[in-house]
Amino acid sequence: MEKTEQKKRQLIENMADYLLEKGLEQFTLRSLGVAVGISDRMLLHYFVDKNELLTVTLTEISNRLLKKLQLLQPEPLSQPQLIGFLANLIDNPEILPYTNLWLEMTAASVRRFGIYQNVASQIANAFLVWIRTSLKAEEQSEHPNAPELIFTFIEGMVLLNALGQKDTTHLALNGYLHQKLTD
Repeated sequence: MEKTEQKKRQLIENMADYLLEKGLEQFTLRSLGVAVGISDRMLLHYFVDKNELLTVTLTEISNRLLKKLQLLQPEPLSQPQLIGFLANLIDNPEILPYTNLWLEMTAASVRRFGIYQNVASQIANAFLVWIRTSLKAEEQSEHPNAPELIFTFIEGMVLLNALGQKDTTHLALNGYLHQKLTD
């Protein structure tokens, strides 16, 4: 790997660390540059513009999360098992920075559209692909929309937990799992 590409890769990793810690609210080229030890102008030497910088950094963060999920759950699960697995991770301190950043991104995409909406859509699609690969094949053939159901269920839990509605999400999860066990 060429020296410039190595530097760019290191910047992406450092910017991902910064965004996971500080979130999007603190995001400016200047603050990001200070955090990674480079001027904001020099950042634009490595990236076409702020949109590219943000896209590659958020994509790196998404890839990190997907790798973590794959390590934690390498074998395909049934639909109830996968929902239970993901629901248990929502409050995990190692996963919480990712879900918090995800909520910020989705809120930003509603307010500002553009870059946040495009990146959030790409990340959502990548998560759906991960769900498909993490779901037993027979579940998918029997329930073709199972990945979308799981995604929607977990997204709802993430949002409601952030709003302090953990009791509601736990009741819904327990009701869903009970229904699946009795089917």
